Amino acid sequence: MGFQKHICFVLAAFWIVQSPVVASSLEVPSEFESIAAAMAAAQDGDIIEIAAGTYYESGLFPTTPNLTFRGATNADGSPAVILDGQGIADILLAIGAVDASGTTVENIVFKGSLGNALWIYHYGPMIRNCHFTNNVGEWIGTAVWARSDEAVFESCRFTGNDAGVNGNIVNVKGITGGFRGESVGGPIFRDCLFEDNAANGTVALQFMNASFEQCTFRNNTGTATLHSLSGTSTVLDSLFCENEINEITGNWVDDGGNDFQDVCPSECAGDLNGDLQVDTADFSIFLVQFGQSGAGFEADLDQDMDVDVSDFSLFLISFGSGCGS
Repeated sequence: MGFQKHICFVLAAFWIVQSPVVASSLEVPSEFESIAAAMAAAQDGDIIEIAAGTYYESGLFPTTPNLTFRGATNADGSPAVILDGQGIADILLAIGAVDASGTTVENIVFKGSLGNALWIYHYGPMIRNCHFTNNVGEWIGTAVWARSDEAVFESCRFTGNDAGVNGNIVNVKGITGGFRGESVGGPIFRDCLFEDNAANGTVALQFMNASFEQCTFRNNTGTATLHSLSGTSTVLDSLFCENEINEITGNWVDDGGNDFQDVCPSECAGDLNGDLQVDTADFSIFLVQFGQSGAGFEADLDQDMDVDVSDFSLFLISFGSGCGS
């Protein structure tokens, strides 16, 4: 009987050790008055849920693995949480302290930083649906400084940041000289918007590579949108338009589907008759112009001088929508 009890105790202890840890949600500000307070109390795998509002916090250095910082969203899915440096703080959130691996950051606006609003060192966080805006300072990486070959930026927006004539909005940096003089792999930017930024380079690569998939670079000023000082940009299905600078300098790989335009396509391209609706009236115009070649056709949505099936696909995407007032 004693032996059986001993076995049961050992098995129970083993089950407890092997059982997965259930993540806890730490609510800000209802449970914790600040993001910093929630972060200090968090354990491996916890989720810090941040209610809508503006938080005047900076210098946040998480030291717990697998944390998720999740901000509330507005009805349209945009971030409803603002992390504001008020023009006096530099680093707002830093992912690079010991045990900060596995971090996820969602639905947060980073603004008012003097530089390095988001700072990443070696770890590969997931940054999703975040907005970097109105960060000002001649820093290498005014919005983001990253030395990470695994970071992923997904559906993020970089708008209205100013890094002066010497700084960069996003700076991706490897080890100086690379490994044996070669650049190494780098972060991925997927479905991201870079718009109305002023800098030496909107994104600059130093001894590290980066990939850009389905991104838009619009109306940026400075030296280059992608400035590969010593690294390679791999670009896929991305749009470059109305940038008053060189589009790409240095090494880059064209993975196909990229579009370089002097004038950006209309955000309501299917509105062929200008009534701020995409409806059957526009469809009638499209049918008349379908199969035509040359300049001046409203239905040439992809601006390739032909009204064809690719334009019809773009038209269908916007059909039934309004274009605002």
